[in-house]
Amino acid sequence: MFARVQSASVHQENAVNMMQLDMLRLQTLQTQLGNVSMQATLVIGFAIAMLGGDNMTPLMDDVGPRCLYKSWVHKLLGLVFFLSVAGCVSFCFIVVTISAFLKQASQRTALLVSTRAAVANTGVHIRQVYSLFVKAITCFIVSAVLLIWLFAGLPSRVPFDYMEAQSRWLGAGDEAYVSALDNGNYTITCLDPHNEADEKARNSYALSLAGLTTLLIVGMCTWGLRTFYRVRDTYEPRALLSWYSKYELEERRKSREGTSSPSPRDRGRDIMSAVRARRLNSGKSAEIPGTDEATYYIMPGEDDSDDSVTGTPNGT
Repeated sequence: MFARVQSASVHQENAVNMMQLDMLRLQTLQTQLGNVSMQATLVIGFAIAMLGGDNMTPLMDDVGPRCLYKSWVHKLLGLVFFLSVAGCVSFCFIVVTISAFLKQASQRTALLVSTRAAVANTGVHIRQVYSLFVKAITCFIVSAVLLIWLFAGLPSRVPFDYMEAQSRWLGAGDEAYVSALDNGNYTITCLDPHNEADEKARNSYALSLAGLTTLLIVGMCTWGLRTFYRVRDTYEPRALLSWYSKYELEERRKSREGTSSPSPRDRGRDIMSAVRARRLNSGKSAEIPGTDEATYYIMPGEDDSDDSVTGTPNGT
């Protein structure tokens, strides 16, 4: 009777220790979630600053030297820039939202359902959170590079037919944004404000830019909401316990496969041990672990043509 009581006491103590260990692991995961959430919040601020007045005003000025309307290269890079900033902000908001939910749901599930299941499920989702954060950082870097090209890399002026345009200006004087070159040609900073075709092109591009950016943000919000619902459903008690039972079986299977099939490094160590043993016992065969063959090693001073060396494994 005393042995049974002692065994039950030890078992209960081990269970409490394992639960405390799982809670420490859960606290580590929550700390990681808090760190990535804070970093995502900082990235949101930097990304939105890219669309501030310091950048937006010169890029959208249709007569300025940094405008997006002057060539198809400027238009393409400008479109990718706005989409990258929108994608970065959207990914970061998804990271912040899911991280905040995981911190609360994992703590509640660990106390009310199962500590080990909560730790395992949170560990799976935190990898997804880090993947989203990496995508956000990628979009941020792309937008920063494109901003450099838009302000410094691309030409600030494009060729312009001043004589033909002046005939359509109906007496308008010389414009400050038109420059005459020493070879007789003319350049312009961006669009010709007196040209109706340029005006239509500017309006069409601005409408397309705003529409695609809005469509991307709406799409990312929809996808993020669906992702949030999927993560939330995994913390339902029945779904969590059902998933954890399958997860535990899979981990045990991987553990058994890992122990049954030694790694190449372990196999190399076994072979070297067999070689050392053969050198200590010269004249005997050393079998390579994991094979059905025996390898014979000739000690220094032995003749490899000696009949005593030849033979079959196991002395037959």
